[in-house]
Amino acid sequence: MFFCFSSLLSAQISNNQKIIPLDSEIYQAIKALYIAQGLALPSTAGPWSQDELLLMLKRLDDTKLSADHLILYDFAAQRLTPSAQNVQFDGALTVQLFAHTNTEQFITQDLYVLHPNLARPFASFNFDFFLTNHAYGYFELPLMERVFNDLVPVPQRDVTMVQSPNHGTHTFGINTLYSDGLDLTLAVPFRTFVSLGGEGWNVQFGRDRLSWGPGESGNFLIGSQVHYHTGFRAAFYAKNLKYQYNVSNFPYPGEYYLLGDDNIDAFVPATIATRADGAEFTTMPNADVVRGINLFIAHRLEWRMFQDKIGFAFNEAVIYQSASGDISFDTFVPSMLLHNLYRNYNQNSLLTLEADFSPLPLLNFYAQIAIDEFSLPNESVPTKEKASLPDAYGFMVGTKTAFPLFKGVFAASLEYVQTDPYLYLHKYYPEAPLQYIVSNRYTDQTGHLLYAEEFLGYRWGSDAQVFNLQAEYRRLGKWQAGINLMVMIHGTHDKWTKFASVYAADSAHDPKDLVITENHKGLENYADATAKNTRNTLSYFTALSLKGSLCFLQWFTVFGQADFVFINNFGNVARQSANDIQCTVGLTYSF
Repeated sequence: MFFCFSSLLSAQISNNQKIIPLDSEIYQAIKALYIAQGLALPSTAGPWSQDELLLMLKRLDDTKLSADHLILYDFAAQRLTPSAQNVQFDGALTVQLFAHTNTEQFITQDLYVLHPNLARPFASFNFDFFLTNHAYGYFELPLMERVFNDLVPVPQRDVTMVQSPNHGTHTFGINTLYSDGLDLTLAVPFRTFVSLGGEGWNVQFGRDRLSWGPGESGNFLIGSQVHYHTGFRAAFYAKNLKYQYNVSNFPYPGEYYLLGDDNIDAFVPATIATRADGAEFTTMPNADVVRGINLFIAHRLEWRMFQDKIGFAFNEAVIYQSASGDISFDTFVPSMLLHNLYRNYNQNSLLTLEADFSPLPLLNFYAQIAIDEFSLPNESVPTKEKASLPDAYGFMVGTKTAFPLFKGVFAASLEYVQTDPYLYLHKYYPEAPLQYIVSNRYTDQTGHLLYAEEFLGYRWGSDAQVFNLQAEYRRLGKWQAGINLMVMIHGTHDKWTKFASVYAADSAHDPKDLVITENHKGLENYADATAKNTRNTLSYFTALSLKGSLCFLQWFTVFGQADFVFINNFGNVARQSANDIQCTVGLTYSF
């Protein structure tokens, strides 16, 4: 009956405001064509409107494409054809199995190569609404288990896990029914929005997953691992220029941490309570809950030059917080230099720069730099008597290739990343921490609120050196296979390390050691009371991943991934090693 109704709503419209998600093969095909023809990367800030992807496709001269190139071109062009209906409906049913071997040490989501947030719901119902030529709406209703690990530090700074049955201390998991009953995530949908736009512009309001940057292992300002952003995003684009403006709203830290007035040591995590079935969840007395605002405000300017051989992007952002809910509107000025507002008591700014260059067909080089904290020459020299804020940078360099092969596309990349120990961390002001660490709010079927914290930018966070090598082959719309090798050297800092200034060389905090830390040096850690005494060396994380998928009989897709993980100096404790085999396999029926 629904399909009869939707057909009655059919109309001859030409709506190109559909939002194409980050993992779409449409963008992968277009990016491969740009690299294969020796052009700078198309816009690396997604998601993208259908109109924007069509503009990317129009930049390519299809008369100069080979037969293999035309397969990719036609694949993208066909899927970017405007809808002829006002309402569309589709859905999917998925059975996904999980397994891993080490249920004692690998219990946090930071130790999983495949992020738990990417687990698929066992049922998903999706609605597309094409309203005139300029308005589009999307609503996704997933039925799914809790798929995240929520780290809950208690006031004594021990660690408790609020876990999904699919991860952590469970050897096996499945995304449907469990022996202990169904435990649904009710804070859905995670992807829903209204999109308004026309030729060369788009405005999106709602929830979606974002990513800004060309990185393969992650990006410095907005990483794709954040389950969803709730907010407003505007994009204006032409042939060689694109401007984006984004405002995302996240829970204020006072919702899930007890905040002190002036004494920083009073900043302690919320307490926990036990449910009737034995599960633990965060709880706070109503009198202690602070419902302020926590906004992530960012703008981005991309431009291309030298016959589309070189691309640049400038990004600037602030975390803006206020316990009282006060807002200063100069923070929202799109053309403002946000660093120059000097409102340290309730905002923390971050600047990132990106560049990529394709000197030859099939070859692209790219780089990113993040600047969170820096001192001008002679601005603040650390001494015994005078503290100095530690510098906080991130650096990324990499190279990519992509080319048509046997009616498909082969792609590979090699990437190196370094993040300083205090990147994303910031001084704790009396109200709340001004950090690029955010949480998303979830709830279970009993109505209890859960908060899962993530780095807003690079997934693997601060204090790390990462080497990432990957290769994959895709027959677009049919099957794919890939391999990834990641080696990460991680220092002792993590997202719960207490911020500290640095002093002269004979102090406990030596600025010369702040490239990557081999010792926690007495620093407090809000999730690990033993960190200052036990974290005494670098951790070496090695992961080899194999993944693939196959579509058959038009409606079915089988998929899987296996990750072989070995960690030397596990938990930054010398001579302590750990390994794990993490696997997932599933079958999806799409309708």
